[in-house]
Amino acid sequence: MTNELGLQARIALGAILWALRPENGGDIKAFPDEKDFPSMEGMSAGQLISLVERATALLKEKGIDGVPRDGIAPKKLFITRDYRIFLDPEGKREVELPPSMKAVFLLYLKHPEGIPFPQLSLHRKELEKYYRETSSLADMETMSKVLDRILTPGTRRVNVIATNLSHILSTYLDASELGQYLIKGSYGKDKGISLDRGLVEWDFELTVPVRQKGVKPY
Repeated sequence: MTNELGLQARIALGAILWALRPENGGDIKAFPDEKDFPSMEGMSAGQLISLVERATALLKEKGIDGVPRDGIAPKKLFITRDYRIFLDPEGKREVELPPSMKAVFLLYLKHPEGIPFPQLSLHRKELEKYYRETSSLADMETMSKVLDRILTPGTRRVNVIATNLSHILSTYLDASELGQYLIKGSYGKDKGISLDRGLVEWDFELTVPVRQKGVKPY
């Protein structure tokens, strides 16, 4: 057990030092060099576990857990009661999305546990609520047809929406943070948005009214 932890600790130490090299955007002075560590052969299991945990935390901070951030903190989303989405509390940076895409985006933001695409129909009422309250369409029959296309397995409409969402959000977000806002997941598994939900503020109230730009009704 201790030998296995020792190997993990050596790997962890190497990863720490790699992440802190100046060419990788780090500060090598922030963590002692390998020679400053006591012999890992003499470390207790608790010390080795602590080293591995320290490495894991540092690498996540550096964005090496799958989403490189290059020092850019993910932006907070401010969502008003009428479901307008802003990247700042002053209302200067509104994320403009077509209603059907916004409805899907809002649904996934509300479900951090993720939803497989084939099971979206189980959330039709919630999706319909977001769509109805963000679309300018007055014809319920037309709205219902749009939802049918999104929710019917095999149409791949929701896949198209997820892809187009990526393209639109890339105009608002840095490439190093974009992945945290996208609907992603392995084939046949739960799809979800990985953004920390502590960075999503619902029922946000703008201090100064901001006119909404025109978007397509669907």
